[in-house]
Amino acid sequence: MFRTISIWLLGITIVGLAVHYLAFALRHRKADEGPRDIRRYNLWERLVHLAVTVSFLVQAGTGFWAAIVTGGKMTGYVPMIHVTFGGVFAASLVAAVVTWAEDHRFAAGDGEWIRRMGGYWTGRDRLPGGRFDAG
Repeated sequence: MFRTISIWLLGITIVGLAVHYLAFALRHRKADEGPRDIRRYNLWERLVHLAVTVSFLVQAGTGFWAAIVTGGKMTGYVPMIHVTFGGVFAASLVAAVVTWAEDHRFAAGDGEWIRRMGGYWTGRDRLPGGRFDAG
């Protein structure tokens, strides 16, 4: 039963993300967004983000593989990979928190941004969000 529910929820999530992308993300794109060669993140921030992403995906993959695909316990090298990347994930999360702590502080305009969701649903009245918006 767990496997069936998990597979259905994973499928629903993937379909939901695709529908959301088609309904909102494509609609909100503008042809005149400007140049695409402006660097928003430095090398360190990109590496931290890469470490968080890769370690999360490895953990999700090894965890879901054992729980859903095989339906049993982790065997072979899978638990070692899972535990090793758990440490990498924890360390990279700490690095991310330290790196972006100042940028994620609550600012004066964040309350209004949250209340109006940055104009996300309507596609107009986009509110400024600073480097990282409140959403």
